[in-house]
Amino acid sequence: MMKTHCFIIWLIVFGGMIACHSCGTTDLSSPLRTDSVSLETGKDSFYSCRITVDYPLSGDSFSLAVADYINKELKANVDWFVETDEIAFNGGFSDGGREMIGYYGGIVGKFFANSMDDALETGYSLNGWTFDIAIRKTDDTPRYVTYETTAYSYTGGAHGGTTEKAVNLVKPFGKVLKQTVDSLKLNEIQPLLRQGVLSYLKEQGNTEITDETLNEMLFIEDGIIPLPVCQPYLTPNGLCFVYQQYEIACYAMGIVSFVVPYSEIKPFMTPEALQLIE
Repeated sequence: MMKTHCFIIWLIVFGGMIACHSCGTTDLSSPLRTDSVSLETGKDSFYSCRITVDYPLSGDSFSLAVADYINKELKANVDWFVETDEIAFNGGFSDGGREMIGYYGGIVGKFFANSMDDALETGYSLNGWTFDIAIRKTDDTPRYVTYETTAYSYTGGAHGGTTEKAVNLVKPFGKVLKQTVDSLKLNEIQPLLRQGVLSYLKEQGNTEITDETLNEMLFIEDGIIPLPVCQPYLTPNGLCFVYQQYEIACYAMGIVSFVVPYSEIKPFMTPEALQLIE
């Protein structure tokens, strides 16, 4: 009887250990649960700030890593609104992201408000000043989740500036996939990059541009298109390359982006990236 009683106690304790071990882990078969959280502030037509985030709802390690990534992305995009680097949000991640975006929205709002006070003294107009950022989940696979950041800012002048980037957050720990293309094979992938840029231009209506005349439109040396500053990222259909405004071409060309199918780009990808698609 004593042996049976001890065995039952052991089962309860062992079961509890398993349950505790599974707490905070990520179920790779389930999509990341998120909620769209937004904040919009402004003053009449003078300035506006809008922040939109797909914020993770679970408390597992992967969700916390995603929340931390969102925090770093927001900080990186509002850095130029302040004179110090010590502006990172240090609050908790358990309130659905509202405190976080409120914190960063407050930084931008304060900058705009102070600038407006200065403008009133000098007679300068802030009419139309804008900061708009969205950090959205675009793909969710058993091996990674993709988050895309699109930011637009206008603080006077002829036009504003837009940036677009996306990263793959690898499950189960949420590490950013930092390198997808072997940079040592840059010369070998030139035909794919040139073909991709041409396909982008044709989608924009520039059908007269050919491979022979492409160099005249691009800000490149020796006819070599560099890898984009923001690392190409995995998509269901292939590897996506995104070049920011002015990165390889004039402002009017916009953000040059294209997808190279895996059947063509695989030989030039890193082992870490290949593991996530094979």
